[in-house]
Amino acid sequence: MKDEPASGILYTSLGGRRWCESEFSTEEASFLRQKLAWAFGEPRPRSDTFHNSWLDEAKCGLPRESWESADAPLVRVCRNVFLRLATDEGRFAAPGLSSALHHQIEDRFGGSKAFAKATGRHPGRLSRIVYGQTTATIEELDGIARDLGFRITLEPSVPADA
Repeated sequence: MKDEPASGILYTSLGGRRWCESEFSTEEASFLRQKLAWAFGEPRPRSDTFHNSWLDEAKCGLPRESWESADAPLVRVCRNVFLRLATDEGRFAAPGLSSALHHQIEDRFGGSKAFAKATGRHPGRLSRIVYGQTTATIEELDGIARDLGFRITLEPSVPADA
């Protein structure tokens, strides 16, 4: 989601993380404005096209520290845009619990690999769960949520006396 330039917010991630223009160099902010206009303009690029092009273009025009680390703000925003496009294409599960956990992991840790390392979880299994590529037990989802500081509660959809 691209925000109004007057607000100082350049991009809001799927998980709600707001990226302010002040977090980027002038060159990075300009680069991101161009990529966001392209990604959310008409027609929208395919997610794989966006993914394959932004890094190549960043390598050609931006300093190495802008794109080399997975934790670099520019990288995190572009990865989030890719995920948004891919989700819109149906390549990932529709937003649900796994998706919400994925966005929290992305925003807080930069990705499932770093989260798995920090929590001792199996990275492959975690990745398949948060990308909606496998079914997870409620215990697995609850454990991931707890590692993120959340609690999952189950409530009946219909009152018992109805």
